[in-house]
Amino acid sequence: MLVNPLAKSNELQVCVEKPIKRIYEESLLISEVARGYIPTREELVQIQEMIESWDDAKTADDYLVFHNFADGMYTREMHVNKGEIIVGKIHKNEHIVNLLKGRLIVIDEYANREIIAPCSFTSKPGVKRIGIILEDTVWQDIHRTDETTIERAENEIFMKDYNEIEVQSCQL
Repeated sequence: MLVNPLAKSNELQVCVEKPIKRIYEESLLISEVARGYIPTREELVQIQEMIESWDDAKTADDYLVFHNFADGMYTREMHVNKGEIIVGKIHKNEHIVNLLKGRLIVIDEYANREIIAPCSFTSKPGVKRIGIILEDTVWQDIHRTDETTIERAENEIFMKDYNEIEVQSCQL
């Protein structure tokens, strides 16, 4: 918290590093999470839209991400700083997740839980997650793919939105 040195002595003027709208919306989300809130898919999309509307919203390109390919495998390792709230992508296929460092609260349509590194789990397809980063975090996904470029691998791995799930399930 920064205090304005030009404020009158009987006033306290505080400069905040985040826009007020974001602070308000973040606090509402965190208070709901603390009460055990588990959102529906529609609510996850609404939370994503809220986060993307923040003036200082970040995209995947704003985080440090390492990509590696080896014999039919693709690893995507993302480094995220404490205090961030991130929205994950919807994956088309089951894959392995390794939390290599850090601590975060993960919210999806099935649960609201704290994850502490080191931790590994299998992620099912079609899941969107929101992460509230409590400590600097390193999150790694391991995918099966024969693709050898980031763009082609990500096109194979990620869905743009939940509508792709419905289209895939309708195909015979």
